[in-house]
Amino acid sequence: MIYFDCHLLGSEGLQQMIGDALRHSRERADELLRGLNPCVLIAVVVLLVIPMMPPSPSILYNWHEGALVEIFRAWRWASVALIAFGFLLCGSLKNPFVIAMVVLCGAVLVSTYVNGGSYRDWAYDWFAYASVVLLAAALCKTRPKELAWGILVATASMALCNVASIVVCPLGVYDPLVYFYGNRNIAYQLSFLIMTCTLLLDGMKGVSFSVRSFAAILLAVAQVVLAHSVTSCIALAFAAIGLVLVRWSAPRKVLNGLTMVAASLLSFVLVVVCRIQDYLVPLVSALGKNVTFSGRTPIWDLALGLFNGEGAVFGYGVSGNALIRVNGVHYAHTHNIYLDAWFLGGLVALLAMGALVIMSAFRLYRLRNARCFAMLAIMLGAYLIVGITEPMTRVSFFIFLALCYHWPQSVAGSGRAM
Repeated sequence: MIYFDCHLLGSEGLQQMIGDALRHSRERADELLRGLNPCVLIAVVVLLVIPMMPPSPSILYNWHEGALVEIFRAWRWASVALIAFGFLLCGSLKNPFVIAMVVLCGAVLVSTYVNGGSYRDWAYDWFAYASVVLLAAALCKTRPKELAWGILVATASMALCNVASIVVCPLGVYDPLVYFYGNRNIAYQLSFLIMTCTLLLDGMKGVSFSVRSFAAILLAVAQVVLAHSVTSCIALAFAAIGLVLVRWSAPRKVLNGLTMVAASLLSFVLVVVCRIQDYLVPLVSALGKNVTFSGRTPIWDLALGLFNGEGAVFGYGVSGNALIRVNGVHYAHTHNIYLDAWFLGGLVALLAMGALVIMSAFRLYRLRNARCFAMLAIMLGAYLIVGITEPMTRVSFFIFLALCYHWPQSVAGSGRAM
């Protein structure tokens, strides 16, 4: 009888019934989400974000003989499943940003397949990257405040642990210069998200600078300075100056999302390809660097040499880092935002990563007159400065880009003049 009824309805009627049922489920889920207690939702976001940005493998594998490894792995997979389910109920599959993220993940998967890489490694990393984008896309529409608070609490908690580990074990916890969150060069991942979220919350409240932001930014700065990553410190100094300048309306015409991307691309050509630093030795030395950027230039040379034939088209996948050896030393990545995306997933991944950055940057440009979005543009610039010498296929950067693209204009405040 059921088959007969469906047959009588025809395919169009059946599709309409399914569509109506899905629409009703979405409306019900949206209603439940809007009515959820703020503190409960913040706690949920914290629990979903922390396993996406876990302590360093050095900590996980060495503490009590790896007792935490399986806990964090199961925690991450549970978070991925919950976020995916929630997005299906509350998000939109037609979201261009989400589509670009799916394309990026797919390109890296294809490259991993072509090069016989590890599907398990791909799934563990890239499901996490996609999940944080889905989380931001789902919650920015209805509960942006709780989303920002959840990310802030999660990252600030991790940063506090990281600062404590640096103070107690300045030479490294289990490995040299590796602390609670990892290598000193990745402390920015927590610090920049802390700064971003507290400034977004200030924008929602309509205040220029809160006591919370003072404490949060002090923690963010302390972490980067104590970790003593020169590139991160330079990016932090840029952010500090830029965030002050864009409190006035005039600088926002120049310091916007598109100019940040243009400067990043120019830096890639001049620094990575043309090696302008070879002609600026005194300036580079004054910044605490050498002309090889602590050994990055040989890695860039190796990566550029690998982009030929099939390697240029498909890249080398998540296991391709086995090829990155310079003078007998193995490196985990290519140490550049653009080279890293190209290496991991070929031209399609590079284009998809570029699309994510440009979509975010264009929205920041379009809304540059609002102080909140002007500040996001400055933070984008800070990330891209680090991206000259570090990869950006990381949870922190994907959350940040998703916030730039999805943060609702209605809660940002105008901030047209100081």
